[in-house]
Amino acid sequence: MNGLGPDRVEARHAAVGASVGRQMLVAFEDEPYRNHLARNGISGQSVNVLTVDAVCTELGRVPEWMRMDVQGFEFDVLSGAREAIASARRSIKIVVETHPDQWADSGIDAAEAHDRFAALGLRARPLTPAEPLFTQGGHVILEPMR
Repeated sequence: MNGLGPDRVEARHAAVGASVGRQMLVAFEDEPYRNHLARNGISGQSVNVLTVDAVCTELGRVPEWMRMDVQGFEFDVLSGAREAIASARRSIKIVVETHPDQWADSGIDAAEAHDRFAALGLRARPLTPAEPLFTQGGHVILEPMR
């Protein structure tokens, strides 16, 4: 429908995270949108985990757009995309569905979110100007800091 073919799109059967390897995936059969990598020793199905940086290195290019809905693993995925974000600098556009209720599972306080994004060279603003930042299921745009 959008004219994208195999020369521009490649599907991978893997999760995306902070580092390349294998991790456990917790799968919800009735609610697959809630699937997420396991934390704190929770068991699940073993899956390959890639990073944005590893895929960018393999392909020899950086993304222009990123759209994320990763059930509280926003900072993990972005940590695994540090080089791509730095390389793309001002041209990358990132839209993230936030899940601050799950951040505590990774030891992240929602009050630290601005600092964590800034450490990645990013600042957040709401996708819809009237929305507050960092609400459960809310959307933010991450922009490179100028």
